[in-house]
Amino acid sequence: MTTNNYLQLDGKKYAVVFDTLRKRTVKPGNFRQTLTGATDVSYGPAPYEIWSCVLRVPMGTPSTGWGNYDDIVTTLRKLQKVSFYTMKAGSTEQFVHILDGFDETSLTPDVYGDSNVMNIAISTMVVVI
Repeated sequence: MTTNNYLQLDGKKYAVVFDTLRKRTVKPGNFRQTLTGATDVSYGPAPYEIWSCVLRVPMGTPSTGWGNYDDIVTTLRKLQKVSFYTMKAGSTEQFVHILDGFDETSLTPDVYGDSNVMNIAISTMVVVI
């Protein structure tokens, strides 16, 4: 299996700080203890995936097909699902919702200079269709 060093979000490629990539599969369900002491469990319709990682994003003009700081901030602020391709080469398009907020860390003191690169931590939830 071939792996890319980037993922694609909302039509743009972003480099991933590799050791930060996490995929979590969640089985939605409710667990309760009844009055008799028995455990009662009910599950939702389907498990879903949460992808978390840190993206390394340039402040200046990116190469063709790649996103920069303005692109990723616009995507992360959307209140709708966006397209997503994993790092697996040849992966199929999925759709995700951006969870919570996002954290930014500058790699140089020139925070908004074109030569700077930002690390942006994100979490996404894959839409189950």
